[in-house]
Amino acid sequence: MSLKIIKNQVGIGLITAAILVAFLGSFIGSRMVKKITMNTIKVIVGILLLLLAGALGSRLV
Repeated sequence: MSLKIIKNQVGIGLITAAILVAFLGSFIGSRMVKKITMNTIKVIVGILLLLLAGALGSRLV
């Protein structure tokens, strides 16, 4: 993919921001995994799935 196409369609700023946020997310996540148990992750995912289901059911999403 040409750099010119990337500049015109997406923008270098957006790509740079996405890379930076992905790096920070993985860095912070690797530190949090040591402190959070698997049961806590299951509870958080379950709550988020219920919230998403409610939003889909009420046509908010």
